[in-house]
Amino acid sequence: MPQPDNSQQDRRTSKMVDRRYDQVLRLERLENMGLLATRVAHDLNNMLAPIKMAIPMLRPALNDAAARNLLDSLETTMGRATALVRQILEYADGAGGQFQLVPIQDLLEEIALFATETFPPNIRIEEQIPMDLWQVNANLSQIHQVLLNLCVNARDAMVHGGTLSLRAENCLLNAAMAAEIEGGRAGPFLVLQIDDTGTGFSPAAMAKMWEPFMTTKKAGKGSGLGLSTIRDIIVHHQGFIQLRTAPGKGTSFRIHLPAAGIPKAKAAIEVVKAKRSLVSSTPCNRS
Repeated sequence: MPQPDNSQQDRRTSKMVDRRYDQVLRLERLENMGLLATRVAHDLNNMLAPIKMAIPMLRPALNDAAARNLLDSLETTMGRATALVRQILEYADGAGGQFQLVPIQDLLEEIALFATETFPPNIRIEEQIPMDLWQVNANLSQIHQVLLNLCVNARDAMVHGGTLSLRAENCLLNAAMAAEIEGGRAGPFLVLQIDDTGTGFSPAAMAKMWEPFMTTKKAGKGSGLGLSTIRDIIVHHQGFIQLRTAPGKGTSFRIHLPAAGIPKAKAAIEVVKAKRSLVSSTPCNRS
């Protein structure tokens, strides 16, 4: 009687063992990186402290307007650096950071200005930021990290130039619209949209793009932690992300953050309108 061929089953088992081993190594790497990041954050915080203390001491000694403006920029940058260090330490301790009711316009303008001043001249920066945007209950430092990371990724995807667009809008999703978005739900949202005309993602990359250490960049050009971290931050904000991309046709990220601070009367009117229509009562750009 011929013996059954177990070679195929053995190969499947071997591949499964290899995958589990890789997963264990990645978890160990994440843990080690977390410990290293915490130590670096503590050391960086100690190095930033004397600079932060020196800024107000230098201000009275400066009479030149240009020097004062430079000191103001330094102070703003110091604030961002301090907030980033605090965010790393809070994340390592398992804390979510401070959430507060914030307008988002100034942050978007700051990101757009940063991109305009630092990105290559062959990348055109476009912005559509209305002044009547709803507020969100958010950690401003974390949202800054999300937007900056996406903009830098867009820049790297446009090696031969292109267009980076930053948009924001109020959007009321009804049940029909929310069902079209993975993880979506009905309600009022502030939508932040970042579009680029870069290389886009292939279907194979799309299937793994939210995994830690997944990157399409060359070795040494990226950690692969960016998109994974972005998703974690948005989920922590009770939001969700809509993504559209195709090879050679660019990428579009639409980040939905729950709107806050909307007057109850206005919200009730919007909900009634949404129930009567299959489209959003507050126009949403779904392009």
